[in-house]
Amino acid sequence: MLAFAAKAQVLMHGQITHPEFSDQHVVIEKYINGTRSPDVVANYKGKYSLELPFHCVTELVFKADKCLPLKLSVDTRPQDEDQLTNRTYDVPFNIELFPHFKEVKYSSKMLDVFGIIGMTGEGDETFGFEPNQSVIKLIKEYKIIAAQKLVDGVEPAQVKDELTKLNDDVSVTVNEAKAEKSLEKKTANQVQVAKQAAVSEVVAKAKAEELQSARDKLSKENAQSEQKEFTQQDHQNLNKQSKAEAYFEQKRIQEACTNMRIERQRDAEMLAASAGLVEKKHSLPAKVNVVKNTTEQSTFYTENYLIYERNGETLTLVHTTYNWLLFTADYYYFNGKEITKNEYELEKKSVF
Repeated sequence: MLAFAAKAQVLMHGQITHPEFSDQHVVIEKYINGTRSPDVVANYKGKYSLELPFHCVTELVFKADKCLPLKLSVDTRPQDEDQLTNRTYDVPFNIELFPHFKEVKYSSKMLDVFGIIGMTGEGDETFGFEPNQSVIKLIKEYKIIAAQKLVDGVEPAQVKDELTKLNDDVSVTVNEAKAEKSLEKKTANQVQVAKQAAVSEVVAKAKAEELQSARDKLSKENAQSEQKEFTQQDHQNLNKQSKAEAYFEQKRIQEACTNMRIERQRDAEMLAASAGLVEKKHSLPAKVNVVKNTTEQSTFYTENYLIYERNGETLTLVHTTYNWLLFTADYYYFNGKEITKNEYELEKKSVF
């Protein structure tokens, strides 16, 4: 639990930041033990100040024009009998609102309480903030989508009352896209394992048939040898023939195993390439020509573009960093497809 510095009343104050397109003040709805109290209005700079009574739970709803509301709970009930409730506690708390877009669907959990401020029990002059991690995660994902909408020039919309009636199954988040990608990768791996098992089974069957044929042949020769008398030379010839057959049988087995490994490697490369896990290898050393290496910055994010040519093919590496007051997120893309940080660093090293 994070602790705020305390001075000596419960006075909660801070600043609310919200998009510049909003031409209205931020309104803070206040519910004390479930009962609506007079609202608080922040000034033109978003600063606010409000006093809260002890021994109660206060729910604060921060609202602004064309912004999604955020809900915070403040619990002033002491955790320890020794904690004083006749003094004034200073609780600073800043919050950021973000724009609402009607065409973006999201989970109704985002309208739940995103955190609780309460007495920590570590002393009589300390309040702490405990976040609701599941709601914070959804807010972080939606902020990234909202930032991209603003960059694309989409106009934010008014928040409607039915927003609170949304169901979780209509949410479209970044995690769903990642889950789908993970499922595709898992399916490709399963196909690869199944194909390797099939190849191994065919090779094992061929080997068993070949050994059985050799045994049958040797058994037949032994049966024929019992019907006549062998001279010393006959025995020597038979030994030479057996050694030769054993030698060639070993060579055939080695060749079959080598062909199986080559086929398995070829299948693995084909499956990995079809799943987008590896790039097609060029027969000649790659010639890299850097076309553009720039950095673009905006209010909400920073993007590093690296455009280069390799063997006549134009490739693009992008590193996007989203910067918010409460969160920071990094994403990496190769030719418009999201990749991991390690894959990004390896590709970048191949260029420079």
